[in-house]
Amino acid sequence: MNGNKNSSVPTPLAQVMMDYLDCPCRFFPAQKDPSAVLAAWEEARARGDREGFIPVLVAVSETLWEALRMNACDEEDEDSYQFDLAQVRQYRQKVLETPLPDFKETLESYLPFCPSYVQTWNQDPAPEVLPAEEPSHSFWGYKNFATGMTQPLLLAEIPTAKAWEVFAWLPFGGWNCCPDTPALMSVSRRWRERYGAVPAVVTSSTLEYRIPFPAGPEAAWELAKEQSVFCPDSLDTDADSPLAKLAASLVGATVWSFWWD
Repeated sequence: MNGNKNSSVPTPLAQVMMDYLDCPCRFFPAQKDPSAVLAAWEEARARGDREGFIPVLVAVSETLWEALRMNACDEEDEDSYQFDLAQVRQYRQKVLETPLPDFKETLESYLPFCPSYVQTWNQDPAPEVLPAEEPSHSFWGYKNFATGMTQPLLLAEIPTAKAWEVFAWLPFGGWNCCPDTPALMSVSRRWRERYGAVPAVVTSSTLEYRIPFPAGPEAAWELAKEQSVFCPDSLDTDADSPLAKLAASLVGATVWSFWWD
């Protein structure tokens, strides 16, 4: 069982998720002011660069827990808070040892299942000028907009320096349009190599990356195409030119946010 560095006692759900993650974790109950959570993440990020781990804010959520358990555990126990840690470790090791699918082939395999408008817009040429959009520099996935507070969170120190391997510990996808673990890893490796992208926030339906080397205007159009296939809900379909709007918002952005319905 992992130690808890916070004076707040983890809830039963938080504790079972900590045990599943099998790495140092800190529990943060829901709170109005997220500054302490973000400061802890920043401190862990600096320390992780030195010590070889990646800090991720993980929502303490029944829905997320079900996805983690579904992907890594073969059998379901009557008690939803019971799981076989040895089985989870075997799953994780298998994921880490399996060669990743090709990035281009991964997106091509997802494109036929995207809405028809995504398929159409992915054939469009780049516009001469992108519209003006504000780039994102802030995470929002950890918030509970219904309460105005944060979700209960774990700050997990995922023991890898390879950003794409985070999903071997957090296999939250594989449902509806959300990519499965191999796809998440393949795309994340590509974005890590090109933009330094590192997963930072994972909830039941949201994934956010920190971007040390933001895209410039020359790269943003192709990147927007990639992201529209990876997560069609990234597109504002009410905009005049949804793909151009997405591309413009990526120029200089140090946070990328994805949400799946």
